[in-house]
Amino acid sequence: NWKSPDLRVDNLRNRQNPQLADLPWEGHDNWIVAKVRNGGRDVASNVEVSFAVKDLTLGGGAETSLGSVVVAQLTAGSYFSATSSSPVSRSSV
Repeated sequence: NWKSPDLRVDNLRNRQNPQLADLPWEGHDNWIVAKVRNGGRDVASNVEVSFAVKDLTLGGGAETSLGSVVVAQLTAGSYFSATSSSPVSRSSV
């Protein structure tokens, strides 16, 4: 199960209809959004978030990179939302 309070799926359909929030849209581009938190006491520098998907319908399926995002500084107790730079392939959903 991929559901997590820190991950969600974003697409054109759920941007227009909040009732469809976090639901993948088969046959269309979907982006992954991750909520990244700094639970520490110090500033975190050069925080990199990497995105990838893996086809679990095949044993040991290939992993596909969706890019990465780097934030220069994340202050203690704060968070930011990072979005994959590439959408999940239309055929992967």
